[in-house]
Amino acid sequence: MSAEVCASALAARQVPIRKMPDFKAPYPMVCVLAGPRMRGRPSRGGNPFRVDSGILGWGRKSRVRAASNANTCVIDLKESLFPMPARQNASRPAAVVLCLLGYPRLLRDGVELTSRIKYRKGLALLAYLGAQPGVWCTREALAELLWPGLAPAAARTNLRQVLNNLAQTLDDGGQFLQKRDAAVRLEPGAAADLPLDMALLSDEALNRVKEETPAARRWRTRILEPRLAQLTGPFCEGFELPDTPDFSTWLQARRGYVHSRVELLLEALCSMQQLEGRLSQAIETARHLLGVAPHKEAHQHLLMTLLAASGEARAALAVFDTYALALRRDLGVAPSERLQALREEIGCKLKDTETLAIGASTHSAELRQLVGVYCHPATTASDSLRAGFVAQVKTVVEPWGGRVVSTLGRGVLAVFGLERQAERAGQRAFLAAQALLALPAEGGVAVGVSAGQVLLYPSSDLPHWGGDMLDLARLVGWSAQPGEVLADANAALLGGEWFDFSDAGPRLFPGAQTATPLLRLCGAAALPGGHTTSPLVGRASELAQLNQAWHAVGAGQARIVVLRAPPGLGKTSLADAFATQVEAGQGRVRRIQCRLEHQHEALFPVLVEAGIRAESTRFEALSKNDVFDALIADFCAQAATQPTLLLVDDLHWSDLATRELLGQLVHGLGAQPLLLLATTRPEIELDFPAERCTLIDLAPLDHAGSLSMIGAHDPQGTIAAAEREGIAKVCGGIPLFVERQVKARLQGGHHWLSISTLLQGELDKLGPYKPVLNAAAVLGNQFERSHLAQLLPEADIAAALARATQLQLIETPWAGSCRFRHALIRDAAYESLPAPRRRALHEAAARLLMRQADSPAAELAGHLERADCAHEAAAWWTKAGEQDMQKEFAGDAMVSFGKAIALLEAQNRETDRFWRNAIRIRLGYASQMAHGLGATSTYELFSAIVAEIQARPDECEPGQLFAALSGCYMGASSLTKEEGLALAHRLESLARTEAELLMASFALGNTLFWLGRFAEAAQWQQKCMALAETVAFSERIRYTVDDPAVTSRALHAWTLCYLGQEAQALAMAEEAVARGRRGRRAHALCFAMMLATCMHFSRSDTARAGRLATDTLALARQYRFPLWEAGAGLLHLWALAESGHLTTAEDLLNAATMLRQAIPSRANTSRWFVIRALMAQGEPMPAEELLDVALREVETMEEQYCWADLLWLKSSCLRLRGQNVEAEACAQAARSLAHQQKRVEPAALQTCAA
Repeated sequence: MSAEVCASALAARQVPIRKMPDFKAPYPMVCVLAGPRMRGRPSRGGNPFRVDSGILGWGRKSRVRAASNANTCVIDLKESLFPMPARQNASRPAAVVLCLLGYPRLLRDGVELTSRIKYRKGLALLAYLGAQPGVWCTREALAELLWPGLAPAAARTNLRQVLNNLAQTLDDGGQFLQKRDAAVRLEPGAAADLPLDMALLSDEALNRVKEETPAARRWRTRILEPRLAQLTGPFCEGFELPDTPDFSTWLQARRGYVHSRVELLLEALCSMQQLEGRLSQAIETARHLLGVAPHKEAHQHLLMTLLAASGEARAALAVFDTYALALRRDLGVAPSERLQALREEIGCKLKDTETLAIGASTHSAELRQLVGVYCHPATTASDSLRAGFVAQVKTVVEPWGGRVVSTLGRGVLAVFGLERQAERAGQRAFLAAQALLALPAEGGVAVGVSAGQVLLYPSSDLPHWGGDMLDLARLVGWSAQPGEVLADANAALLGGEWFDFSDAGPRLFPGAQTATPLLRLCGAAALPGGHTTSPLVGRASELAQLNQAWHAVGAGQARIVVLRAPPGLGKTSLADAFATQVEAGQGRVRRIQCRLEHQHEALFPVLVEAGIRAESTRFEALSKNDVFDALIADFCAQAATQPTLLLVDDLHWSDLATRELLGQLVHGLGAQPLLLLATTRPEIELDFPAERCTLIDLAPLDHAGSLSMIGAHDPQGTIAAAEREGIAKVCGGIPLFVERQVKARLQGGHHWLSISTLLQGELDKLGPYKPVLNAAAVLGNQFERSHLAQLLPEADIAAALARATQLQLIETPWAGSCRFRHALIRDAAYESLPAPRRRALHEAAARLLMRQADSPAAELAGHLERADCAHEAAAWWTKAGEQDMQKEFAGDAMVSFGKAIALLEAQNRETDRFWRNAIRIRLGYASQMAHGLGATSTYELFSAIVAEIQARPDECEPGQLFAALSGCYMGASSLTKEEGLALAHRLESLARTEAELLMASFALGNTLFWLGRFAEAAQWQQKCMALAETVAFSERIRYTVDDPAVTSRALHAWTLCYLGQEAQALAMAEEAVARGRRGRRAHALCFAMMLATCMHFSRSDTARAGRLATDTLALARQYRFPLWEAGAGLLHLWALAESGHLTTAEDLLNAATMLRQAIPSRANTSRWFVIRALMAQGEPMPAEELLDVALREVETMEEQYCWADLLWLKSSCLRLRGQNVEAEACAQAARSLAHQQKRVEPAALQTCAA
């Protein structure tokens, strides 16, 4: 091209031309127009060259410059004016590319030169100079920067060696790396291509992104957007020089600068794309932003907004779910209120356009276990993929069941484990990875593999997904060297049975808080194979133990056997096989099936087995001890007529009331021919009597047992011997795994399966009916067909369940009901549901139950909790707790109240504080009912509530302080006489309602009694009894777990005894016990019987006290009341001692210790019981030792009612030792104290029974 033609062309395009004053050519000059894709060479003479294609340059405008030969002028343009292809026979010098984003790399014409750089500090020098191109850096400064520990001369020598190596590697005649005696620089002249990744971060690039001119728009779409993937890597990723602190400081600062520039560029580009209405491109840019700064909430908000605007509301919700999960996992926090509000807004709009219960669809989003494989060629002609590489990758991965889903940067991403290809996804992925290494790419191929759950959105084209697992595959791939396959731990776990791996060390990836351990694929191991259903094999010794227990039952000895094992080891199969033997031998089998979905419904599995619905009128009319007594009597009655096996399956899913019932049953077993067989998991603690209980811990099958199971499932010998060995090895002796492996193999599967991918593959066989089983899993392990039909009104429920039954995923125990064949199948179906879909189905199930009468409150609350309807769930958990309290199922009530409190605390709303405190108070009363009076945990709970209320007294609701103080009073385990009385008087001063006055009267009557102020105590007790007659039962037990109409009478009887009104005392005690029996509340009855026993003990009426103590002890043991059990046990031993039937004092001391542990504030009472028993046993010395301890403590503690009795006993001990004077003084002190307390003297009290 002549200069005239060039000038004409420039004038036509209005391109400014500046003359270069220092440039003179000895002969006519040739102009070359340089721009994108423009190549050329001088028309005559000189060396051929490649024109710089970097449109941005190093921050320079379009300019005229001298080319590599003296007769050529190069005019750089921002856009090409017209194509100028190079001549076919023209040779050109090599183009050099320096890449600094990601691991530093040096290439010439696509050929990797990095490995030719001998010294790591050579790469460091290139990075340092490349970050400031064109700037001369002194040799002295560079030597000090890179060799700080050497003398200046030695450092300069090392620098020369590095520069010489770089010059030899570049071989560009010094055009790119320019050296002077005192300084060095990188200059991207005509011989070198610009490092475009860094150039895109210049100020000029950022300004150009924001321009709205047509030229800037073309530049954004043609140049910048295709290169966005180049911006994902940090500056000099993974490159460090530990011995150069100044360079390391510079490197960290530069990384931060580059990171911020990338964010600025992407934010500006996304903004312009939105302005131009290009939403799909804006979404892609926003995803790049998330890759750069995954925890920056503004980017999450931007992407969610863009997705919602483009009609992808569900994808927007998936972004939120993924982000919320990452925040909880990495930082332990929740998204901001602003982001949560956006999620709610998008969710509400979605509900407006879709029904809550979506019909079955083959395109429903789901959580799936996928394996990602990312591969890239080691060298390419540019930063984009070489033509044909994607097609080559497809030919490799598709035969192995993989699918190419995208190209990222210079590589290709494929996924394994998509629907209908889930079987052995890990194995197939590694087989494909091995084949990818053989692709004919110059320099070789590097491969990265990762595995994990992703949120998958299937489509007819390419699937979309949410989650960072596939991004991890890309990062792992970039870490791999040519010819190498690296994998994360999850992927290696999936492939571990078929491939060998070695440790490749941890890598810290961008945005990660911790390093990711990587493993290197070494080669394939021997390939194994398959699975069916489970007959019982390999359990001969366990069956023998069960049969031994059954023979003992036949001889009239009740037995307990517990089968313990983790899920999938065959607990239920073994129990069922034994039950079949029992039935064949004319034994009776009763089965209690515990289920996860009913674990908060008191006695649900037991009542179902007995044919009683928990919400029936009959059940509501019964009290707890009525129900327990009836059920236990039923079990024992049937066992009396025929040896009975009571099989309790999956006890770990039972409610607390069921466990309590079984505890009472087994502790009361005697000679009944009953075998209780329970299956459970190892983490469950059981309180069964050791002398009757046999624990059988199931271990995995041995190798021979696994082979036997395979043979039982494959009687035709379809599976080859070598494959059977492989199945036995990979399944690890887990019967469920063996069953499923053989089943998959016999149905034509030819890949190995892990249990997760195995179950995923089983569910995939449902095809379009899979969402129906997903929804069924929301309802629980067992579900009603009618409920499922209401949940999915548009789905073909009958066909879906028929297909699931055919595949042996579910079974039908009775008409209208279905259940999953194993909990692991249900778990797999449930866990594949995306979080938004799962929440929607749980909410729909809750609304469905609300429309039905008598729906269990706990089941409703569970659905609402999983639907993230926190406030509604808290209300229903509270309701469930109140229902349990009415039935005295205190343990279950504590669980329900605890769940309600946890939900409200998670919301952390100030407006919920009053409600939260009210529930905490109810939790305290449930704790009091469960643990008895004086429980430390109960007192601490109430004390915390009191402290919170007193800190903000003007903001508490009326009655809350009184309720909390009442709980403190009833839960106090150790109060001084001043503290107890002050608390009782404070209750009196706060009391406003009749129920509050009732509680205050009880507190004063109780405290004054223990202080020995019997006359005052009697007055308050009478007031309490009178109020109890006017207050409804529900209000009477508002502030105490026991009915004051019963407890005040029991306490008043003992008080009357001390006041010398014996006839009235006996009548009152009988009335208290009678009211307790009529009230059918076990704890109140135990209270009344215990205090009546104490009254007879005070009167020295051994016969009556002994009879009552025996009955009280039996009742306390039955209902697990530790306080009453310890007290009644002591009095029972005292009665034995008085009657001469106690052989040793050891039991006395043990029982006293138990009582002090149950309620420390009654330590002197327990000592009093023991002292009198020791005296009756003829053991005055240990009795006197205890007396001295009691008398030292009695003055300061609340327990002063028996002070005179202790003094009287002390006088008896002194007389026995012949110290009559001291004895008389002590007796006189006892009489004086009795007179002061206005009670009868101890001597008179102890003789009144005669």
